[in-house]
Amino acid sequence: MWYDDPYEECYDWFWQSLGEDNTLSKDFLEHLQRMVEDVQSGKVKTYPLEDVMEELKQMTEDEDT
Repeated sequence: MWYDDPYEECYDWFWQSLGEDNTLSKDFLEHLQRMVEDVQSGKVKTYPLEDVMEELKQMTEDEDT
């Protein structure tokens, strides 16, 4: 049968799912925009991921000893 073909099944699901877009509320999008503006302006302090990971690594090593 045609529906036993994985390609055909994937192809059909792709076209069927196009109309199922997720939408986000205006309030949520405005909140995200404010967060980005706060980070870009320096209002909110950020930390490089590498520094945070190094600190966590050191903390876990200290607990092991």
